[in-house]
Amino acid sequence: MLAMNYKRRGRGRQTACYALLAGLVLLCGHALWTFATGYRGWTAPFSRIQRTAAQIRGLTASSFNFPPDGPPQWYLTPAPRPLVLRIAVMSMADEFELRAFLRDNVYNRSTVPHGDVQFEVKFFLARQPAAFGDLLGVPWRMTAADVNRRMQEEQTRYGDIEIVDGEENTWNLCRKRFLAMKWAAQAPQSKYDFFLTVDSDSFVRLAALARRMNHRHPGLLNPRHDFSMWGVMMSKWFHWRKSVDGVSPDERYDGEWYDFPVGMGYLLSSALTARLDNVSHLLPHNVPYYSDDILVGSWIFEHAPETTIINDKGGFHDPPLHGSLGYPIDYGTALIHHVDLEEMRQLRAMPEWRSEWRQP
Repeated sequence: MLAMNYKRRGRGRQTACYALLAGLVLLCGHALWTFATGYRGWTAPFSRIQRTAAQIRGLTASSFNFPPDGPPQWYLTPAPRPLVLRIAVMSMADEFELRAFLRDNVYNRSTVPHGDVQFEVKFFLARQPAAFGDLLGVPWRMTAADVNRRMQEEQTRYGDIEIVDGEENTWNLCRKRFLAMKWAAQAPQSKYDFFLTVDSDSFVRLAALARRMNHRHPGLLNPRHDFSMWGVMMSKWFHWRKSVDGVSPDERYDGEWYDFPVGMGYLLSSALTARLDNVSHLLPHNVPYYSDDILVGSWIFEHAPETTIINDKGGFHDPPLHGSLGYPIDYGTALIHHVDLEEMRQLRAMPEWRSEWRQP
């Protein structure tokens, strides 16, 4: 009996040792993964596009719904005058290839017809935060210092980047939106029509946007005098009190319901942008990600309640299987959200809307 007890104890110690060894292997494996991939733990900005296996295949024929008899008449009719925009793109420091594509193929003034749209564009980003792997100098991945150096070089070369003070995190996106609004308002409201803010994973057809807006609500094209907001709207009851020092997190409280624009992309008339800029000292803007676009709606509700709101779900949406606002793409889809770089290349080459771009 005594011998059996010793054997059981020995097996128990052996099992415990194996369990401890397995735990150490898992811990070391996780550490190596974080070093190799640049995972930042709690300092991560916010997740990239999350896709299921069915979504990784990209855009397919079922993603589109073009009418068999060709484009509608409104699409073939140029706008009566150019739509003048100031465009702010919410980007991240390490999106070098994506910004290059957007700069050359989407927001390129030499390829977008001047009779449809005239614009100025600015990319808003913050510094790249350091990752655990930076400590080891992983050779196949750029360190945060490398990213930030390249970002400065890109800003010097193109002059279309606004670097927000601070590192990319879940709080800085709201500051980007606030500073982008301030940037747009630097131009007199008499010199442009709308301030357009978009995410970097949104593909925007600027010429189609101008024609769609004129077709659906031609009376709204007096944005230099009237308050209007155009995009996909949702509703919320969150309100915020601005912190006393303007730096600490703003205090949230519950109040009346209001409409807010989904952050994939939306337009504020130049008159509305000027109003918000005039009261910018009163606007809270230190709230975390997921509340950044809600906050814009609260600004308008509290300081410009007379704003005309256009909810355009057919013009601004995700492709099918690409997000919660999935809908087939057609001629009226002016902004296509949650698409990666390869999908953007596919969209840019679509023969159905090749006429929207000129040769540079």
